[in-house]
Amino acid sequence: MAERPGPTGRYPRGKIVPHDSGELNAAVGWSDDGHVVLDFATPVSWIAMSVAEARTFAASLCANADRAEAALKRN
Repeated sequence: MAERPGPTGRYPRGKIVPHDSGELNAAVGWSDDGHVVLDFATPVSWIAMSVAEARTFAASLCANADRAEAALKRN
C-alpha cells in the first residue's frame, strides 16, 4: 500500500536548505471532470527531487492527464 500524502518527518537526503521541512508524500490522481489532482495534505511552498524522481513524477502527471482527458470524452 502506498503511503498517505503529507509530511513523513524524515530527511532521507539531509536538509537541502535551512528551511527544509523534510520528505513529503504526494498523491497524483484525476477526476471525471477533467482535472489532474495533486494532494500534498499540507501547505507546500517548494519541492525538490532527484532527476529520476522528477521523471517519475512527470510520467505520473502525464498518465493522469490522459485518464482525465479520457473521462471527459466519455462524459
